[in-house]
Amino acid sequence: AFELIQNADDAMEGVTGKKSVRFEVRDGVLYVANTGRPINDEDVTALCTMSYTTKTTQDEKRASIGHKGRGFSSVLEVTERPQVYSNGISFEFNHDSSLEEIQEIVESVDDWSMDDIDGVPLMRLPFPPEEKPGRVQELLDQGYNTVFRFPLKSEQVEDDVVSAVTGLDRNTVLFLHELEELEVDVE
Repeated sequence: AFELIQNADDAMEGVTGKKSVRFEVRDGVLYVANTGRPINDEDVTALCTMSYTTKTTQDEKRASIGHKGRGFSSVLEVTERPQVYSNGISFEFNHDSSLEEIQEIVESVDDWSMDDIDGVPLMRLPFPPEEKPGRVQELLDQGYNTVFRFPLKSEQVEDDVVSAVTGLDRNTVLFLHELEELEVDVE
């Protein structure tokens, strides 16, 4: 939760209007919507490349939080299929699609087989989402510029996520510079 709030706060720098983050948990899915700037090509690269980040600061006194480019991968603790929908670029990470792409490359190289590959990197290959769920479109229509959709791994993970987001308090935003509103809605 903190990583997603910090990323949204960074995306709100220079944005005018409502500066809000909304957490929703419904039907086994965590939605995190924000009114920061929409996702762009460079953001996709940052999310797919460890240690790469688009976070810079125009004010030398304001150090951007999370400038190492590693924090977003923490969502893999709760989901196996992170999805990003934005008024800019939308994409998802999908294990099966990644496996197919890697298999195709491996099979095209002599003397290679999938036995030579140790695991499939989930968050390195972005794919267009298969569809835009109705709730995502509703959030975008309400003025949010980016919606992260995380189908949760299990009921236990859902319970943990609900506990984490309902436990957010005023101290959560203590070191943030842009965020004005934090909404939490759980079933």
